[in-house]
Amino acid sequence: MSETPISAHRRLRREQRLTIAFFALYTLAVIFPGVVPFRGPRPFILGFPLALVWASAWIVLSFFVLLRLDRAYHAASRAPGQET
Repeated sequence: MSETPISAHRRLRREQRLTIAFFALYTLAVIFPGVVPFRGPRPFILGFPLALVWASAWIVLSFFVLLRLDRAYHAASRAPGQET
């Protein structure tokens, strides 16, 4: 089922706002205030220090957030009546 142009545009705007909010949270989580509880060399997770796993987890999460944003862009561009 195809989305209407208005709902596709609204979904895209919502996804853009959620992406901005995610990356604002990402920034706080990987710099001083957010990384303090995870900055020690121990404990190890799969042989890696917790600080490295913490930063890597945010990178992996950002991939999925950007993938979702890309899907919203494609849905909006395929909506009928939209000019590209």
